[in-house]
Amino acid sequence: MIVPSEARGNFIGGREILLAKMKTIHYPKYWKELKINRICSTFLIFSFLFFTFHPSVFAEKEIKEKSAQELRLKGYDAQQKGNLQEALSYYVKASALGLADPSIFNDIGVIYEQLGMLDRAEESYLQALDVDSHYLPTYTNLAYFYEKQGNTKEAIAYLKKRIEWGDSKDPWTDKAKQGLAEFGKKDPSVRKWLTQFEASELNQELTRKSQEEFYKRVVDAEQYYQSGKKLAKEKKYENAIEEYDRALFLTPKNPKIVNVRNEARIAYAQVKVKEHADLAIKMLELGDTFSAKLEIRRILANIPDEPIIVSNPSKK
Repeated sequence: MIVPSEARGNFIGGREILLAKMKTIHYPKYWKELKINRICSTFLIFSFLFFTFHPSVFAEKEIKEKSAQELRLKGYDAQQKGNLQEALSYYVKASALGLADPSIFNDIGVIYEQLGMLDRAEESYLQALDVDSHYLPTYTNLAYFYEKQGNTKEAIAYLKKRIEWGDSKDPWTDKAKQGLAEFGKKDPSVRKWLTQFEASELNQELTRKSQEEFYKRVVDAEQYYQSGKKLAKEKKYENAIEEYDRALFLTPKNPKIVNVRNEARIAYAQVKVKEHADLAIKMLELGDTFSAKLEIRRILANIPDEPIIVSNPSKK
């Protein structure tokens, strides 16, 4: 079949031919504008991907991060020596690199607070939280900052956030709790909040430990279960039953384990019954009726009194 020239290279069916004719005959201006728009869109997407993911962009970011780290270390060193203005200059230079790093603005806030420039200190602390609302050190700093200013309400609010979002094992979280407890001595509502939070925290910890313990029991039970299955496959039914018993001790009434244990009990009883039956016949052949009767009694002793229920017996 010869494909018409206007549809050649794009032929699938009659619909494609119709579209091709529309392009060249009916709506030439529309299709021309659409083509231009597509080219522009493709160019914009390509440009975005190029400038976002080009290796040079990543390299530049790494250089800035390294420079910021070096400046922060110099600033911290100057701060430790009491050279606050020098420390501030290093921190400001680090912030000028344009990285979204809340620690830099937190550092600047600390210096401004030490210099007594309280408005700028507060602004820097809040800027740190604008960059990362979960940057915990700033919550502690703001809490004590507001406490010094006599703004008890804000101090309490930031201590609560620090406690809520902090790790219970973090010493700074514990310190925040101590700070909040001091406020609680004068404010019953704060004391109540802290008591309820710690009770909830304890409950969560107990639940977590309980879940971990349960998970461990399940894992250990599974190991005993698999060990029992292996022993049963080797026809070591008595040992298999012991492993299943250990598994059931950890996960009582587990239907999967109960079922295979019952299978093992039946298999074990069959082995013992055959063993004693063979001996009884042998004793009868020798004329030892007493021993034969004894073996018959042993057969009965190896058959459980209660019914053994097995659902979907596994294939041996």
